[in-house]
Amino acid sequence: MDWLRRNVFLVDGLGAVASTIATLSITLAFQPLFGMPTRTLWGLVLLAVGFVAYSLSCWVRRAPLRPWLPVVMTANLAYCGVVAAALVAHTAEMTAFGTAYFAVEMVVIVGVVIVERAVLRADARP
Repeated sequence: MDWLRRNVFLVDGLGAVASTIATLSITLAFQPLFGMPTRTLWGLVLLAVGFVAYSLSCWVRRAPLRPWLPVVMTANLAYCGVVAAALVAHTAEMTAFGTAYFAVEMVVIVGVVIVERAVLRADARP
């Protein structure tokens, strides 16, 4: 847990890098397979790039977990909310594959937030 405590921002930032790369190289390239409109996908890319910059800058400057990690956790959950809203807004265009892809992405992100919460709680213990 100590390694994760020291590198939680790196792990989060690399997850955002993975999300950015996946959106750029898979969902945009094969947009018809997913159904999510290209404009919405670019919006998700921009959000993910912002998360990369924030998390990795926290890691590079060795930011303390508080107050920075709760911001990351909130942003991750907000991203899930944006994805869910996009799925609802574009239900007619979404394919089953695209819906499943984004649902899995949200599950993974929520899992990351659960781990981040555990790291934050462990850091608060004496």
